[in-house]
Amino acid sequence: MRSRWTTVALAGLSTLLVLRGITPRPALDAGADLENPSHTLRAAFLGPASCGTASCHGGNGEVQGSELSIWLVRDPHARSGETLLQERSRAILRKWKSADNVAPETEQLCIRCHVGDASILSPNDAGVHSPARIQDGVSCEACHGSAAAWIRPHVQPEWQQKSPAQKQSFGMRDTRSLPGRAATCVDCHVGAPGQAVDHDMLAAGHPRLRFEFGAYHANWPHHWTDGKDRNGHPDFEARAWAIGQATGAEAFLRLLHDAASDSNKAWPEFAALDCFACHHDLNERSWRLRQAAPGRSAGAMRLSPWYTALLSEALLGDEKTARILADLDKLKDRMTPPVPDRKAITTLTTQMLEALRSTPFISIQEAFPTPLILSELAKHGKKRLQSWDEAAAIYLALAALQDGLTEGNARPAREYSSLLKGVHEALRFPPGCASPSRFEPETVRRRLSALGK
Repeated sequence: MRSRWTTVALAGLSTLLVLRGITPRPALDAGADLENPSHTLRAAFLGPASCGTASCHGGNGEVQGSELSIWLVRDPHARSGETLLQERSRAILRKWKSADNVAPETEQLCIRCHVGDASILSPNDAGVHSPARIQDGVSCEACHGSAAAWIRPHVQPEWQQKSPAQKQSFGMRDTRSLPGRAATCVDCHVGAPGQAVDHDMLAAGHPRLRFEFGAYHANWPHHWTDGKDRNGHPDFEARAWAIGQATGAEAFLRLLHDAASDSNKAWPEFAALDCFACHHDLNERSWRLRQAAPGRSAGAMRLSPWYTALLSEALLGDEKTARILADLDKLKDRMTPPVPDRKAITTLTTQMLEALRSTPFISIQEAFPTPLILSELAKHGKKRLQSWDEAAAIYLALAALQDGLTEGNARPAREYSSLLKGVHEALRFPPGCASPSRFEPETVRRRLSALGK
């Protein structure tokens, strides 16, 4: 189930910094141009220690002023670089590249997501290498943007008066808004052209990127004040879920478009398909055989539903949304042949990406329609569930919408939580198993129907 970590006072940061090998960095590189910030946007990362003085973000108290401390002690991102130094990572890279003399810490594709600053390996346009290190992991600048141009001005009073667009001109990303946060996450957690976990890498042993922004955001150790997020909105979780669905779908479609439109890339890209449609027990009693999808031939491929199953509920539609969903149906059909038509997939994904980018997020509405979305989700209890991914996406949506529906009302909260726990149990992998070998769609449908009542 979802949980939220509450910040506690942290101590001993200076010792931890030394143990991790983080040494003070220069606050600003000598070539920085504060009058023309765009000149330094491609500068290398300064490293987390540039944020770590006690008077800035390295304190030992509660959230404000202790952001670096919280990240360093509690946040898994702080250890993502060290993952590259493990034998498991080396084994994955050896299999992926079919070579023995390889190292993840010198592979740009690995660095882009596990550290975020590829200039660790190669200099920028000015011939400057990053002072950041592999051991820094995904640190401040990986999410907030390279600090070369904004580290000095962002401490000045007038900085707070700048708009997000003005701050972005200095290289600082928008992490205050939910759309800005989601967009920052998906490049690594879903993938982007040039930094995708493709099927070859999955086959080599890299974990599948099964990202859901709402759940990650709720469970991630926060180094900011939650009260500012909610700001009187009990449905904050629901808004985060809706934005995450749209942003994740856009990133997924961007990857599919990139694979289809580039004749030099392997096609079809199996990472865009439903993993468990192929990787499952060949059992005569399998629910897949008892519940074959109408109009689909045996062995037909299926587009992964993880990032698109609930677009209808997340966007809750105008005419533009209806066109997106109609194109999504076409996309599913076009992806079923053994070799889908590249041109058709490129055209469809182009149309969908353009429409998604110009569709306002439902979550910016004055009144978020939580009951209406819950009603739409409950209808899945009467539908044919095609995959574990689809069922899991429904569960995560229901969990996110729970807070807004039951705020201040204890009885519905208890009943809803109990029924939701039943859905969660039906989705669990058996012990020691990395796939839903015992998944039964009918069990999930019955429990969704009970929730719908």
